[in-house]
Amino acid sequence: MLNGSLPIFSSFGENIYASDVVRQAVNKIVTELMKLQIAHTRDFKKYDASTPQDSSIQGVLDRPNEIMTTSDLLSKIGWSIFLYYNAWVYPTRDSEGRLTGLYPITPSQVTFKQDATGRLYVILDFLSGYQSPPIPYDDIIHYRYQYSVNDLMGGDMTGNPDQRALLETLKLNHTMMQSISKGIKASYAVNGIIKSKTIINKELNEPLIKQFEDDLKKSEHGFLHLGLDTDYTPIDKNIKVADKDTIKFIDDKILRHFGMNTAILSSDFTPEQYESFYQSSLEHIVIGLGQAFTRALFSRKAQIGFGNEIIFIPQYLEFMTMSQKIAAVRILGDRGDVYENEVRRIFGLRPDPELNGIRMMSLNYINVKNAEEYQLKKLGTSKEE
Repeated sequence: MLNGSLPIFSSFGENIYASDVVRQAVNKIVTELMKLQIAHTRDFKKYDASTPQDSSIQGVLDRPNEIMTTSDLLSKIGWSIFLYYNAWVYPTRDSEGRLTGLYPITPSQVTFKQDATGRLYVILDFLSGYQSPPIPYDDIIHYRYQYSVNDLMGGDMTGNPDQRALLETLKLNHTMMQSISKGIKASYAVNGIIKSKTIINKELNEPLIKQFEDDLKKSEHGFLHLGLDTDYTPIDKNIKVADKDTIKFIDDKILRHFGMNTAILSSDFTPEQYESFYQSSLEHIVIGLGQAFTRALFSRKAQIGFGNEIIFIPQYLEFMTMSQKIAAVRILGDRGDVYENEVRRIFGLRPDPELNGIRMMSLNYINVKNAEEYQLKKLGTSKEE
């Protein structure tokens, strides 16, 4: 490479996923990514609306391989993004070049090579010891997360996750959790001293000590029964543990790293909060995955010349209130941009076969196909005129 480094990359580093907060945050993002729909579309006129294609490629997107659903594929991709900052998917094709499968893979090492013509290849090594032959880079799906200082891989200069800042916060969180654990244990230690004013008879005193301990454990009365010849002196421990504001500060600092807050993590969010979360944590991944799939699955001519594209579609309406759903349906319905069965699904109703392919619009809510004819009849003219 021009900067003098060797383009061979291995995955290593401290495991941030030992933190429960990190795992919960990443799991939330991946769970949302699993809800995406993947579609093969074709834009016949540039900048016009893309048309979904009923193609063999769409069939593979709906069933990527023998053991995975689309949600499974998205789950593997999502975890690879945050575990390794690089996600790889290998497309298989038949003898005629038709797409037959999509397989997410997790190489332990990636070597980039270039032939005399300038074409870039990757050699993938796996933990099993298997090494792939050189694979044209154009033929493999590669999504790079936080693609910045390295020319070929996501992450830091070595092609690995740059987690130094997050690790510092996680170490602070670990220290705080240890202090809370020690404080809880200390609260069960010696709580006080019993002083006897007479010479203690061991055999007679042991049952009294046992009774005293039982009373402490049960805490049924709030008072301890002592004889006239004994005194009890409590020990003031003054145990210091992290207050709720400190705990919240550290949790929020960890969650900010992933663009979310406790409301998102606990699924107690408003539509506005989810929209903010989507824009900060999901949208760039959704767009990037679509572009990565398009680059690998279509030639330059098929993509630019014929408008073929792979898009990842989020289900925005799932997170709207009922009034917001009604408003959205009215806006789309007035323009004839939503099918009747789509409206039924938005409101949780079963699709009706009699409504397949039917769209309505605000012109007395007639079929879109008949709107032009209806208007011409009202004007008293023909379509030819």
